[in-house]
Amino acid sequence: MKIAILVEGKTERAFLPTLRAFLKDRLAERPNIDAYCYDGRIPTRDKLRRVVANLLSIGNPPSDAVIALTDVYTGTREFQDAAHAKRLMREWVGPNDRFYPHVA
Repeated sequence: MKIAILVEGKTERAFLPTLRAFLKDRLAERPNIDAYCYDGRIPTRDKLRRVVANLLSIGNPPSDAVIALTDVYTGTREFQDAAHAKRLMREWVGPNDRFYPHVA
């Protein structure tokens, strides 16, 4: 299994070793986790849809799932709260059961 995680910066990327250690003892087969770190916000709207679609269809092998991790407070006031941010990301990507938006 291959999982792509879209993260906004160094802080989010820093949790990856802890995530891998957490999963090590809980899964029989550990997934391959690829982090895609942006210097600032992760993509939004059509660009997020394209990034997710590409990660799920391109690659050797393509990703089985994409997790997008964003902050509620991105400096733009685009998101009212975590639920709003998750709903918007789902709307931007469209119906896709392999996309998992998460918000801090």
